[in-house]
Amino acid sequence: MLYDHIGPEKNIHSAGKVEVRNCRVCNRVFDYLGYGPQVCPECLKKEEELFEKVRSYLESHPRATLVQTTQDTGVPLRKLQAWIKEERLAYSTRGAGSTCDLCGVPIVAGRFCPKCIGKMAHMDKWKRTLIKDSYREDTE
Repeated sequence: MLYDHIGPEKNIHSAGKVEVRNCRVCNRVFDYLGYGPQVCPECLKKEEELFEKVRSYLESHPRATLVQTTQDTGVPLRKLQAWIKEERLAYSTRGAGSTCDLCGVPIVAGRFCPKCIGKMAHMDKWKRTLIKDSYREDTE
């Protein structure tokens, strides 16, 4: 067989090509699957270990502040804030420090309040309807 020297199959994403990328954390080269975080498996594993450390800490200290959590776990404040934006963590009380990116109202997790999420969903549906109607007019 002509291709005997080729190793095991690579993971191929929807475009049909393997993407080789540099890890955003350690700059190591890795095969990117076309979705998910752009970090190598080693850094992803380390991140999950940090997250589990924080999750475990917060189970036994549910009212801990961000600063207290950072001091007690050693996990950087920016990492905790990113997990809140990603909705992996949430503040225990409304208004504890995060605000909606659009209207500024206090929220417990994510980037947007429920009201703004509803408005964006409504606008998205409205845009799709306009595009669909425009397409119908062009094809008639």
